[in-house]
Amino acid sequence: MSEEYQEALPLAQIVRIMKRKAPKGAHFSKDFKSAMGRSAQIFIYYLTSTAQEYAAKDKRKKLMIQDLRKAVMALELDPLNVAVNEVINMMTSQVRVPVEFDKDESNEKVSEETDTAAANESSEVEAVPMES
Repeated sequence: MSEEYQEALPLAQIVRIMKRKAPKGAHFSKDFKSAMGRSAQIFIYYLTSTAQEYAAKDKRKKLMIQDLRKAVMALELDPLNVAVNEVINMMTSQVRVPVEFDKDESNEKVSEETDTAAANESSEVEAVPMES
């Protein structure tokens, strides 16, 4: 496997995310967990690469939120558009609260614990460690 896929995402975090959406009592094989981890990595690489193209078009090296929004739209990830935009709005409103994904029939609804302000299209995202 190529070097760029060598870094592994924390598998425990990925499994926690999967368990939030899976039916109660669902179990995952070791191979499934590993494949999901690799898939998440590839998705991040692909989304970053697409966002980088938009930054380059604007003659920037720094990736910004607007690049992420354009990348999600360009990749036609319509089910993710709403969720990604809500997360971006939450981050740009300077309110740092964890986002909880509801277990509902549509599996697309995202709930937040606070109201979010309108997003500033040119805001930069700053890494903030999540409290557990």
